[in-house]
Amino acid sequence: GAAYLNGEVWSGIREPVDFVRITANARDAQGTLIWTDWAYAMVDVMEYGQRSPFRMIDWGVLTDIDTMEFVVEWDTAGPSHIGQILEVISSRVVSTGGRIEYVGEARNNTGRVVEYPKAVIGIYNGPGQIIGADWTYGSPTEVQPGETTTFSGSVSGYCGGGGLYLLQVVADYWDW
Repeated sequence: GAAYLNGEVWSGIREPVDFVRITANARDAQGTLIWTDWAYAMVDVMEYGQRSPFRMIDWGVLTDIDTMEFVVEWDTAGPSHIGQILEVISSRVVSTGGRIEYVGEARNNTGRVVEYPKAVIGIYNGPGQIIGADWTYGSPTEVQPGETTTFSGSVSGYCGGGGLYLLQVVADYWDW
């Protein structure tokens, strides 16, 4: 079976960042590296204070972990790559036996044509710890100002108990 490592990063950088890469290193009690993996933040371009989930999958069994360290790397988003947040105008999130189904629609109120809208969802337990995450692209993939994109997806393999969620729809704007 697979074990999921769900986490969340937030940007404390005053300018937009992209390609946020998280590397996880697990060590046993003797300090020996026993597992490593990496993932990108699910939100492609992050503004100051913005949160993004990430998820790593281990196809083995994560046992004997004593410490886990995380290394976060990023690039400063250039002036031509601008992240845009779209307005979620309707959404439905349903939990069914260890699986979260989500569906919704988001409007482009940015005044710009945006591409590749992406719905990103983080699932949280009562104390606010992230326990599941997923993303999916919306349709259509190019959204004119004032138009909408629709999306649907599911989060499986999380440890249950999630009643809180953060749903964001983001898109890319390229100013060439």
